[in-house]
Amino acid sequence: MYDGLGIMPLGQQLWLEELESYKTFPPLQTPETYNLDQVIKEVEAIRSSSAVGD
Repeated sequence: MYDGLGIMPLGQQLWLEELESYKTFPPLQTPETYNLDQVIKEVEAIRSSSAVGD
């Protein structure tokens, strides 16, 4: 019975190559700019400041 363990080293090597490419091509934005918690806080701050002005 074939259990698929023979292909695991190949998959690990492919993922290693993929993950190492992240060093060469870093993200275009810093993680904070698209952090959902930060966005929610900014929206709440804008809402509260506009509610005070009404």
